[in-house]
Amino acid sequence: MVVSSCYHGYRSTPAPQVWDSDTDSRIDFLPNPDHTHSDVIAYMVENDVILKALREGLAACENVSVQENVSLKTVLRNSTFDRDGWMKIELDTGETISTRLL
Repeated sequence: MVVSSCYHGYRSTPAPQVWDSDTDSRIDFLPNPDHTHSDVIAYMVENDVILKALREGLAACENVSVQENVSLKTVLRNSTFDRDGWMKIELDTGETISTRLL
């Protein structure tokens, strides 16, 4: 959901509320009255802003490779973990990679 009052894709949320879709339950998050320098509890951030920050952060990492438009074909069950605890997977491109995070 895009919030029209967002400035640069985010805005402060001083008292967010969360509703349960199946019941009448609700949680209200209220600022701590003893915390005097800010009444902001959270920020609503648009997905585009989060993705941009993530891409910029990943671009700054030399040991990270981002692959787009690929899918996981299979987890190689014969060698799920090698000696160092890395999981081996095969992509739909035929490439096999090792990863600790899947």
